[in-house]
Amino acid sequence: MFVNVTNVEQSAQWYQRVLGMRRVDYGQGADHSRTAMLFGEQRVNLRSVAVSTQEWFTADHDAAGRDDLCFLSPLAFQRQMRLLEARQLLSTGGKSVSSVAFSVGYISPSQFSREYKGMFGTSPVADLTIPEAKTAVRR
Repeated sequence: MFVNVTNVEQSAQWYQRVLGMRRVDYGQGADHSRTAMLFGEQRVNLRSVAVSTQEWFTADHDAAGRDDLCFLSPLAFQRQMRLLEARQLLSTGGKSVSSVAFSVGYISPSQFSREYKGMFGTSPVADLTIPEAKTAVRR
C-alpha cells in the first residue's frame, strides 16, 4: 500500500512515535530511495507528493493523504493495540515482562514475547527501562 504524504520524514517520524511502526529505507540511491513503515506484517510505503508519477508508477493519485487504508482484521487490530500498550508499560518501568503481558490480556508470556518481537523487532526484555527488572527476568 502507498500513502501520499507532504513530508516523508515527518510522516515516518509520526508513524514511529504514535503507532510504534518500524521504518525501513530501501532503494537505489538518493533519487530512487523509498521509505516504508512496518506494523507487524503490514507495510505502508510513504510517497512524497513532490515525486513524479513516472518515478512512482504505482501512484495515480497525487494528493496528500490519499489511499490511507487499514487492512487489519479486528483480532489483528486488538493484538496490535495490546502490544502498543505493553510497549508503553515496559517503557515506564516498574513491571516485569510477565506482569505486563498479563495486564494487556495475554495468558502466555512466551506467546506475548513472540508477538512483541514480531511487531517491534526486539524482545520485550530489551525494552524494559529499569536495569533491576532486566536482571530479574534473565535469571
